[in-house]
Amino acid sequence: MSSIPYERIELCRPASASARIPLPPRKRSCFNGSDTSGSFTTPRCPKTSWLREVPSPILRNGAVLWKQAYARFFSGLARRPTFKGKDGRQSVWITSELFSFRTNDETQFEELILGTKKFPLGVLSFKAHTPYSRPA
Repeated sequence: MSSIPYERIELCRPASASARIPLPPRKRSCFNGSDTSGSFTTPRCPKTSWLREVPSPILRNGAVLWKQAYARFFSGLARRPTFKGKDGRQSVWITSELFSFRTNDETQFEELILGTKKFPLGVLSFKAHTPYSRPA
């Protein structure tokens, strides 16, 4: 073991808590927890107020995908996740609680009904060219 002078060790130690440099004040967040009337996750900013119109399972699924992407990044399996741009190809993860199938007897087309009772998103008609099974 090499001999390091005691003075040198003192210089390498971090500054004590009493010698901290004050940080600049943080910007006020839209999601501050000081208001107890609403939940913590309720968007209150004008920039995020449109999120109230999105079904909660879609928001939850997006958060799960974001968490999985960061877990892969921190484990060294992937690069840092990035936000999708508004233009270009868009996608969303839809789970079984947000869709159902029905057959339109008039047109003989299958219909995929998207959304919930509170947030109906729409109906997609399609012709099944190959046999498929409906998810459970």
